Amino acid sequence: MELSCTQGTSDWCKEKLLEWSFCTPGADIQSVYLDTMLCDPRFYQIPSQEECLCGVLELVQSWITQSLYHVVWLNCKAAYGYEYLFTNLSEELGVQIHVNKLDMFRNMPEILHHLTTDRNTQIHAWWHPKVHV
Repeated sequence: MELSCTQGTSDWCKEKLLEWSFCTPGADIQSVYLDTMLCDPRFYQIPSQEECLCGVLELVQSWITQSLYHVVWLNCKAAYGYEYLFTNLSEELGVQIHVNKLDMFRNMPEILHHLTTDRNTQIHAWWHPKVHV
């Protein structure tokens, strides 16, 4: 059995592209996947993860500090990938993020104390049912 080697790129790991490799050093690369989703002049400059977090944090904070009745729903398109956002929002704003089930985060103990199944919090994460069928 011969193992093939694939090198991948992605818009979210451009800074760490050299660190992200599915090949052993010196291996012959059999294929390269190039993510061209953002190859468009409109995306000349993509904000960093930190810049995006600052924008979301500012928006959420300005809304939920108006009253306890002001809530935010985070419309999550995927099951995973929001851990950075949830953790930082929770730490910066001092609130837990409501999720329907904690099961999917059981193997990520570092995030569990930032999440809750209690609906009485001001920040809620919601996933599309079709994504999780």
